[in-house]
Amino acid sequence: MNTLLELLSLRKFAAKALTFLIIAIGVFIAIGLPMAEKPRYDMMSGNITTSYPGATALDIESNITSKIEKELLSISSIKEFTSTSENGSSSIRVTLESDVSDPNATYQDIRDALTKVSGLPAGVTDGPTFSATKSYSLDFMVVGIAGSDAVSYSELRKQARDLELKIRQIEGIGDIHTTDLRDPEFLIALEPISLKRYGLTIDEVAALVAQRNALISGGRLDQLKNSPELITAAELKSVEQLREMMIGFAPRLKLKDVAGDIRESFAKGEVYGSINGNKSIVFDLRPMRVAMY
Repeated sequence: MNTLLELLSLRKFAAKALTFLIIAIGVFIAIGLPMAEKPRYDMMSGNITTSYPGATALDIESNITSKIEKELLSISSIKEFTSTSENGSSSIRVTLESDVSDPNATYQDIRDALTKVSGLPAGVTDGPTFSATKSYSLDFMVVGIAGSDAVSYSELRKQARDLELKIRQIEGIGDIHTTDLRDPEFLIALEPISLKRYGLTIDEVAALVAQRNALISGGRLDQLKNSPELITAAELKSVEQLREMMIGFAPRLKLKDVAGDIRESFAKGEVYGSINGNKSIVFDLRPMRVAMY
């Protein structure tokens, strides 16, 4: 090494040429290297959306969603698809098999299948349109909101939800992975003696609560002005509503007659966030790239 340095010190032109050569090789290699911080990642999934304004969820399911699903069944590289039919629109989430070597070929098969869908209502204004979801495999930013022990989780979660809604409105934000954003729930402590007295089981009471807690669309009344939508709203949103819920009529029986403590709570956390030692709710942000087909 010393001999090489001495030689280069005597031959300045050779030293300069070697320096420029090393820099050129470095630039050439750097251009071809992928960005480790933001590698492109195909999510191996996509969405098929169809718009049919004014149609009920039942119309959407029978006249649009089911017809599209029938064509998707012929594509073997699709692992699964799940659909949502709601008033005015149909959405089908498609997931590819993990061993698919060429996702673009499958995306083309899906596009071809959509062209074969026939008999769609004349009122369909948009779609069926397929969008393949592509993102980056690593987070480009992590943000969170923290509170001291004096701040309740309920208040922290409320502030976090407001923050999440604002983040989702930012252009370019794709997936948001949350840490410790737990779903609200009610904890009902049933009394074994009361259950036995009225001939009820825990499973029966749980089923009654689930049936009572519903939000159901009943379609539209086309013969009335503006075609008003009929909705059966029976969601349980407070402890008092739960306590007064009827679970029997012979004799008349309310949930409070077989339950002790009923209180608001949140689902048990599986992963907990922390910022500077304080409890927190964290959002991992990833940019979104969508390829339209």
